[in-house]
Formats: sequence, C-alpha cells, structure tokens
Amino acid sequence: MGEAAHLQAEELAVAINEQLRRAMEAGDPAGSEARKLVAMRARWLRMYWPEGTYTPEAHKGLADGYVADERFQAYYGKVAPGAAQFLRDAIRACA
Repeated sequence: MGEAAHLQAEELAVAINEQLRRAMEAGDPAGSEARKLVAMRARWLRMYWPEGTYTPEAHKGLADGYVADERFQAYYGKVAPGAAQFLRDAIRACA
C-alpha cells in the first residue's frame, strides 16, 4: 500500500469511528446509520484484504472477533462503551 492509500485508509478509519458513534446514537444496528457504517467498514477491509477475498460471510466472521478479543473490545471501547458489540451486531444485520 502506497503512502497516499495508507493516508486514505487512516482517514476512513477515523470516519468509521465517527459513524459508529452516530449509529450507536441512532440505536438500531440494522438501521440506516448502521448500514452506512457497515459499508464504510467493508470499504476499509477491501483496502487491506487481497483482491476478491472480501465476502459478507468473512466480514461477519471477523466481527465475531470484535467481541471475543479483548484487544478489539479495548479499541472500540475508546469510541464508546459497548461499541464492539454494536459493530458486530450491525455487521451481522447489514453485511
């Protein structure tokens, strides 16, 4: 990944966390704000995963790790309490 793409991915990561807050405020992991969040997260994953490897099923499997792995819980916990669980639920509902 080149420098410009890396910067773009970092900017998208910040935007994803902001969208995660908005989606949580809306309160519906299957709602429009959550759908936007999941689409943004899928776009971010595609930036890092090899071409053609992203699938909704793979995204859902990764999302299970967000609640199972304390490192993800800590990372998303900085965004908002319960954020890892909400993100997982949104991905399960919308991916």
